[in-house]
Amino acid sequence: MKKLLYISISFFLLSCNVEPTAEQIIDKSIAHYGGEAIYNSEISFRFRDIEYKMRYQKETFQLERSYKDSTGNFKDLLTNTSFVRSVNDTIVELTDEWSNKYSNSINSVIYFFRIPFHLNEKAVNKKMIGESHIKGASYFKIKVWFNEDGGGEDFSDVYIYWVNKLNYNIDYLAYSFETNGGGKRFREMVNARRINGLLVVDYINYKPKNNNILIENFDKYFQQNGMDKLSEIINENIRVKYLEEDKSNAY
Repeated sequence: MKKLLYISISFFLLSCNVEPTAEQIIDKSIAHYGGEAIYNSEISFRFRDIEYKMRYQKETFQLERSYKDSTGNFKDLLTNTSFVRSVNDTIVELTDEWSNKYSNSINSVIYFFRIPFHLNEKAVNKKMIGESHIKGASYFKIKVWFNEDGGGEDFSDVYIYWVNKLNYNIDYLAYSFETNGGGKRFREMVNARRINGLLVVDYINYKPKNNNILIENFDKYFQQNGMDKLSEIINENIRVKYLEEDKSNAY
C-alpha cells in the first residue's frame, strides 16, 4: 500500500513538471491578448501617417490601407481573393508583380499588429525550443516557421517569440527574412495597453551588429549590447469593434 502511494505521489510530482507545448503557450497568449473575439472584429489604426483597417469574420478578411501624397489619394484593398488599388477613386490596372508587392506590404504591417492571433493558422508550425531570461524576467522561447502551401510569399521567414512566463506577453521577437536582400531583426515590445479588451503594443526595432548571429541567440546578444536600434514601430488612433455573427462581410 505504501509502495503504491509512493508511486502515485511520484507520478503526480512528475506530471506537475511537464513542460507546456508551444500550442498551449500560444493559446494562453492569445487568450491574454483578447481571445477569440478578435477573429470576428473590425480594427483600424494609423502607422507612419498611413491609415489601416482590417476586418476579420469567419473565414474571410478585408485589409485596407489609405494615404495621400502630392499626386493624389491612394487606397489599397486586399481580400481573400483579390487586390485592388485606386487613386482618386479610380481603379488602377497593376501587373501581378506590383499587386504582390503592395499586398505583401499591407500584410507585413498587419501581421505584426495582430501578433499573436495568426499563430494558430493552418500553415504555421511552432515548437518550444527552450527557456530564457531577459532583464530579470523568465520566458518560453517559441520557434515559428511556415508551410509553403498557405504560407504566403514570405513562407521562408522564421520567427522566434519570447513569451513571458508570468503574463504570456510576447515581450520580444526575432525573425529572419529573404525579401529585399534578406536580413534579421529583433523587436522589443513597449507601451502595452488595452483598447476595448484588445492588448495592443508598439515595438523598438533592432538590427544585429553581426548578421551571422542565429536569431535563436538574439536574446543573449541583445543583453550584451549586440543590437543597433533601427526604428520605432508606433501604432496610433486604434479603434476596436467586435462584429455580430450575422453581419455581412462588407465594410
